[in-house]
Amino acid sequence: MSLVYVRCLINPKLGARTERSTWKERFSSVRATGPILAIFAFVILGIFGGLFTPTKGGAVGSSAAIAIAVAMGRLNLKALLKSSTEVAIICGMIFTILGGAKMFGYFIALSRLPNVMAEQIAMLSVHPLFILFLIVMVLFVLGCFMPAIPLILICVPIFLPIAHSLQWDLLWFGVIVVLAYDLATITPPFGINLFVMKGVTQVPLSVIYRGVLPFIATLLLIIALIAVFPVIATWLPYSLN
Repeated sequence: MSLVYVRCLINPKLGARTERSTWKERFSSVRATGPILAIFAFVILGIFGGLFTPTKGGAVGSSAAIAIAVAMGRLNLKALLKSSTEVAIICGMIFTILGGAKMFGYFIALSRLPNVMAEQIAMLSVHPLFILFLIVMVLFVLGCFMPAIPLILICVPIFLPIAHSLQWDLLWFGVIVVLAYDLATITPPFGINLFVMKGVTQVPLSVIYRGVLPFIATLLLIIALIAVFPVIATWLPYSLN
């Protein structure tokens, strides 16, 4: 959010300021978005309350959105068919990309490259932060080619004993692993999310590659901050327990 704000300050064309809204207009907009806020609150409270899992929460939320749209007269059969067709096209494109990535990840796993890289890191006798840096780099490189589930199933069981031996907070380590994979999925030239974005927006890959560079730098900074100050990642979860 800070990156977007600063970039818009530097180059207002990226997000020009609009006229200030009056308080009346603001309250009117809240009333208009009330159903969406209600769905959000119901899904989040349902997940935290144990009524349904996060995956089922998505289904509950989408079903509620459709029901509210129909009740408010904003959704008819024609619009439903059109939106369903668009969703099917996007899902087909995404699953084609993920299928290719999973196949490539399977061949990477057969080569034992992740295992070799992880074992070499485990044998090093250096500062723990340097070991963490190497783990992030391994996940970063492999994440460019492999989808999340194979990457986690292959690498995490190997890196977990290292985290235990160094007495790292496993919650903190899990956050680092997720961020490292997120970084890989938006890194040119093989970031999976970049190809998905191109398929959805039809923007040339060269433009997407240039546009994503500031966000890569910001994500690297976030990983570095969490690595040096673990409380950033652990304070809120432990406060909820």
